[in-house]
Amino acid sequence: RAVPPPFGPARNGAIVYTEGGDLFIADGLTGEARPLLTGPEQDTYPVFANQGDRIAFVRGADAGFQVMSVDPDGSKLTVLGELPGGLDRMTWSPDATSLLVSYSETDYKGLTAAVVNANGSGLHDLATGMTSDYATWRPDSSQIVFRGHDLEAGTSSAYIIDADGTNLNRLDIGTSQDVDFEGMT
Repeated sequence: RAVPPPFGPARNGAIVYTEGGDLFIADGLTGEARPLLTGPEQDTYPVFANQGDRIAFVRGADAGFQVMSVDPDGSKLTVLGELPGGLDRMTWSPDATSLLVSYSETDYKGLTAAVVNANGSGLHDLATGMTSDYATWRPDSSQIVFRGHDLEAGTSSAYIIDADGTNLNRLDIGTSQDVDFEGMT
């Protein structure tokens, strides 16, 4: 069934990438590239919002990194938030109102996640009380599913939490090494 714009079938478009700490954007069909953001800053990990109207990326900072956004034409450069440590992964919410950022101040045993508002109005950690990885959005952007680790017991479980950081619940999914947590949605 056809739905009105802006919904409906997606089409392939531009490709955004990093080279030498600068961001470039290339036409998806011809590969012709142009600089998007250049300068002394180290800009990495660009990712398009599902709607194709904004690009999030990471900019190096003194004590960690900044989550930034920019329009595909290079305008509206915005600092969305600053986090300590290093980035693990970053994904847009399906409705493009937030970004889910996995990061660590130490190593993989310190992985945690934060929700960063795409309008630059702030961020909040998902206070799960455990090492959290493979975090991903649920389709309606209201919840996040992730793998939580009990490092002392050496076990892992699937959890779901509301995007505002409330209502943490363990899902009744096995904890063996054969469970593929990365594909959860």
